[in-house]
Amino acid sequence: MKENLFNKIAEKMACSLGEASIKLSENAMEKCCFGGIYETKIPIQLLKQNVNK
Repeated sequence: MKENLFNKIAEKMACSLGEASIKLSENAMEKCCFGGIYETKIPIQLLKQNVNK
């Protein structure tokens, strides 16, 4: 009886952890994709200063 209860609790915990890790990885991928698309606008003067150094 104890083992059966323990197995059910362990199964539910494993399922919850799996769902949480999937949600976290989906959020991380969204942020990563947004970070890859985002481009900062660098003033031409700063670029010229870096080239002249």
